[in-house]
Amino acid sequence: GEFMWGMLEPKEGIFDFKTLDKIIDCAENTGLNIMLGTPTATMPSWLYTTYPEVRSRGPDSPEGYRGAPASFGGRRQYSFNSEVYRNFSARVVSKLAERYGKRESIVVWQVDNELGHEGSDVDMSAASLKEWRLWLRNRYDNDIGELNRGWGTVFWSALYGDFSEIGLPLYTVPGTAKRPNEGWRSNMSPGMLLDFRRFRRDSITKFAKMQVDILRSYGVKGKVTTNAPGGFWDKAIDHNHIFAGMDFPAYDNYPVWGDSTAAPFPSTVALSLDTVRGWGSRSKSTSASTEQQKQQLHGMMIAEQLIGAQGHDIIGYTPRPNQAKAWTAAAFLHGAVHVHETNDDNARFVIIKKKKKKKKKK
Repeated sequence: GEFMWGMLEPKEGIFDFKTLDKIIDCAENTGLNIMLGTPTATMPSWLYTTYPEVRSRGPDSPEGYRGAPASFGGRRQYSFNSEVYRNFSARVVSKLAERYGKRESIVVWQVDNELGHEGSDVDMSAASLKEWRLWLRNRYDNDIGELNRGWGTVFWSALYGDFSEIGLPLYTVPGTAKRPNEGWRSNMSPGMLLDFRRFRRDSITKFAKMQVDILRSYGVKGKVTTNAPGGFWDKAIDHNHIFAGMDFPAYDNYPVWGDSTAAPFPSTVALSLDTVRGWGSRSKSTSASTEQQKQQLHGMMIAEQLIGAQGHDIIGYTPRPNQAKAWTAAAFLHGAVHVHETNDDNARFVIIKKKKKKKKKK
C-alpha cells in the first residue's frame, strides 16, 4: 500500500479498496504474512494539482538560483510542515487502519516510506517558513533578544526585531560552493543553520508520530515501524525519536545504488547495521507506553535488502556472485530478526492491445 494513494483515493474523498482487498485476500489464502505500508510517500495527482500549498520546495543553489517545487510524477514531493497535507494523510491512514487494522495476516504496519530520503528533509516552502517561525518562538520563549544572542546576529548587523522577520536559510551574499558532504549550502549564521536542522528533525518526527498515533488509536493488531533509508548520516533525522513509539527499527539496506561502480567495504555495511540496531526501542523512551515497551521486539528488520541490479532510471552495480548472500548474512549477524529481499530493477510496463476479431464474410 505504500505507493497506492492514487488508486485508494482516485478522487478527493472517494475511496476504492477493491485492488488492495484482492491483494490482501490473495496473500491470506496463500498463507503469507503481510507488511502494509501507509501511502503518504506519494500523493495523488488531484492533491498535487488542487492544493499547491502541500508541495515542498528545494533549497537555493550556491550560485543563487531559486529552489523549485518538486514536480508531480516522482515521490516525496510533499512538505512535512503542510497542515493540509497532514490532514489528508491522517484521513487516508485512518481509512486503512479502520478497514484492515484487525486483520491477523497484517503482522507489520509501515509508516510512509523512507522518511526524509532524497533531500526531502530540506524544505523551503511557505508551509515550512510558517512552522519554522512557530518553532523558533517556542524554542526561545518568544524572546527575540535571546535568539539574537544565541545566533550571534550582531555580526554583519543581522539582528532581528521580531520573529516574523526571520526567513529560511536561503541564498545570501557572499555565497559559497557546496561542500562534498553537504546536500545543500547556505552562508547564514551557524546558529541559525543548527536550529534549522533541529527544526527539520522535529518536523519529520511529528509527521511520523501522527501516523503512529492513528494506528494505535484503531488498535491495529500488527507491529508498527517505518523503513529508514540509507545515507542517514547526513539527513536531519533523529531515528531514536522516530522509532521511540514504534515496535522495532527497520532499515533499507542498499550497499550499492545506480551510480555505484564498486561495493563498499564490509566494515561500512557493518557500521550502518550496528547503528540501526541501536535505534528506537532500545532507547527506553518514555513516549512509548508501558504496554508498548513490553511488546517491542528485540533486534531489527531489514525491510528492503538489495539482491540484484538497481536504480530508478539507471542500471547500476550488479552484486557479484554470493555478494547479496554476504549482505543478508551480515544483517542477521548484526541483529536483524527479519530480512525482506528485494530486486529494485527498473519497472517494465507493456501495453497489450486486444486484437479485433475479423468478421466472417457471408
